[in-house]
Amino acid sequence: MRFAIIICVTLLLGLYATQAHALNGEQLLDGLRIAENPVTQSSLQAGLSVGFVSGVASVANSAGTLCASSTLSAQQMAAVVKKYLEDNPATWNLPADSSVIQALQIAFPCPRNRR
Repeated sequence: MRFAIIICVTLLLGLYATQAHALNGEQLLDGLRIAENPVTQSSLQAGLSVGFVSGVASVANSAGTLCASSTLSAQQMAAVVKKYLEDNPATWNLPADSSVIQALQIAFPCPRNRR
C-alpha cells in the first residue's frame, strides 16, 4: 500500500513538476490549510500538498536524512509541517521541500548514535 502511495505521489509530482519545483512554504501552507478543512480537503490543491509532504518525507527517510516513524500517516506529517510553517513565517519564501524536511527533523530527531 505504501509503495502504491509513493508511486501515485511521484506521478502527481511529475505532472506538476514546474509547480512543485517553484513551490514555496507559503504555497504549501495554503494547501495544507485547505486539506485541514473537511469541506475542502478533497480538492486537488489539498491532495497535492499532503502528497508533497508525504513524498518529500519518504525520500528523506530513504536517504537517511530523516528519522520519522513509518507508522506516521500523511495527515500527521502534514499537520507537523503546517504547524512549523505557521510558527516560522520567515521560512515561507524558502523552497517547500526544505521546510518539510526541517519541520520533520525537529519533530522527529534522529538518535545521536545512528549511523
